[in-house]
Amino acid sequence: PTIFAAEAIREDSTILMILGTASVATMLLAIMGAIAAHHIRRILSLVLISHIGYLIFGVAVMTNESLSASFFYMAQEMVVISALFLCCGMIEKHAGTDDLSEIGGVLKRAPWLGVFFFIAAMGLVGIPPLSGFYGKAILIREGFASGAWMLSVAGILAASLTLFAVLKIWVYGFWSKPRGAYLELPEGAVVGSRPHMPAAFGAVVGLVTVSVGIGLFAEPSLQLTNTAAASLNNPRPYVEAILGHHSWPDAHMAGDDVEQTPELVEGPVSQEVMTP
Repeated sequence: PTIFAAEAIREDSTILMILGTASVATMLLAIMGAIAAHHIRRILSLVLISHIGYLIFGVAVMTNESLSASFFYMAQEMVVISALFLCCGMIEKHAGTDDLSEIGGVLKRAPWLGVFFFIAAMGLVGIPPLSGFYGKAILIREGFASGAWMLSVAGILAASLTLFAVLKIWVYGFWSKPRGAYLELPEGAVVGSRPHMPAAFGAVVGLVTVSVGIGLFAEPSLQLTNTAAASLNNPRPYVEAILGHHSWPDAHMAGDDVEQTPELVEGPVSQEVMTP
């Protein structure tokens, strides 16, 4: 924690510039790779890498609010991306592959899977009032407020491209004409046999519900992340709680000063002391 509180780190523009450049490169390069990919797992993996740039964003700006937003965004991202990877596995069970060039029409076969995938995907993008919105909004606001407008612009652009990437999965995988090893129906058939995955679907429902809950009740979660960010900005209570009261450097200096300071004695001062 002392790294974040070090004045040398906060005042060194070179370090902050490196962090900002890494944030922009991570957000934009990875999301462009996601747009170019055709496998759902690869798209989601690259989107996740892109969104690590938002965490670096918060450290580069290095305010209490930006660090808090990074913590909040990291927590909700783990929930949302877990739900989406589970959806990807279920899509592969339904279609036989996750290659978007070979599948389509999953929505007709598994409509509820399509619904929960769409909700989780919009949370990943950051559509309000879902959980992904608040962390991104605070980071972008802090970027503009601190003068790091390039980070904020890159964050907005990455969010827009994330929308494009997940809509690609939705349009090709769910919304298009049924096709694929297990989705092409014989003449006259309405729907093929469905694989039974109650545990996986229950996990998806639970994770999406948690994600929506984080978005609808964001204030209590942000209060927790604000506390965590405050401990990074002022790590002395944390360090002293773990290592002891005198473990902070200022405490040793203060202790030495106290030992060297003579005690004050009430009453008249003797003449011997007054006389040089």
